[in-house]
Amino acid sequence: MLKECIKIAFLFIGTIVGAGFATGREVVLFFNDQSILVILFAGIFAGLLCGLFLKIGKATCSENPNSVIFKKNYIYVENLILFCTFIVYVTMCAGAESLLKEIFGIGGGGIITSLLSLTVSIFSIKLLKNINFVVVPVLIIFIAYLAFDKAVLPNFPTKNNIFSGFSYMSMNMLLGGYMISPTGAKLTSKQIAITSFAVSLTVFALLFMVYFATMNFAGAEMPMLDVASSKGLKPIAGIIVFLAIFSTMISGGNILFRTFNKHITNKALCVVTIFTLTIIPSAFGFENLVNYCYPIVSYGGVIYTGITALKYIEIIYKAKKHCNGSI
Repeated sequence: MLKECIKIAFLFIGTIVGAGFATGREVVLFFNDQSILVILFAGIFAGLLCGLFLKIGKATCSENPNSVIFKKNYIYVENLILFCTFIVYVTMCAGAESLLKEIFGIGGGGIITSLLSLTVSIFSIKLLKNINFVVVPVLIIFIAYLAFDKAVLPNFPTKNNIFSGFSYMSMNMLLGGYMISPTGAKLTSKQIAITSFAVSLTVFALLFMVYFATMNFAGAEMPMLDVASSKGLKPIAGIIVFLAIFSTMISGGNILFRTFNKHITNKALCVVTIFTLTIIPSAFGFENLVNYCYPIVSYGGVIYTGITALKYIEIIYKAKKHCNGSI
């Protein structure tokens, strides 16, 4: 079952390490003037929040924990998640367009990646876990190489705004937490703890490496690509960032597909509808979408995570009886 815990951890990580993370753009946005301590707390928050959402899945024993926790109001929560997922997916489309054009000279990268990811998104979460079980280790290895090859120790900032770490991870719970929550129903408390620890350690390591690598390239649209260019590795970096974009798009696409498919039962028509609605606003541009929309998503994440935690405390004793087990 350890392998399953790692798969769930990597599903969460694969969901959040999209274009914004892998290119360094969102890491710069949230952590550029912050100390290493804030990065550490972000990793801790990642593990704690993943544990919370897995516990919620265990407590509710439902494929849609929000419907149990929020009851009649859950539709508003679902709409919030749908809106934020839409923003992230559109941003990934823009990132793929910019990346493939800059690195490989391929036009229409957003269209190609969107169609490919939506095709994969219609399959089960088991396939998504298996894909991320491969993609995430590749990302870790390559980011580590980029960060520490010929590394020069910089002067680290000293500002300690812990809320930056919390808001960043809360933003990621809108997709990542939502994706992994139902899997908690089949886990024991020990397995949830193992999964949470794996998430915390991996998120901290990845955040620190991207943070460390991009300190001297903060002004770039895709800082990690500039880091790779300085080391003659730009094409390889392009492939790795594309994999990160794709892993997030298949998770985001899965959420969008499951939501739209309730109203558009024809799968092909559902995919075409999502594609049409997301590809047009992606023309706003990757950097603009990250800079202007991600802070909005982060506050939505803080609200969602905070209310979810309070609701979980409210139902915990009822959930014990419902599941006939320990929480």
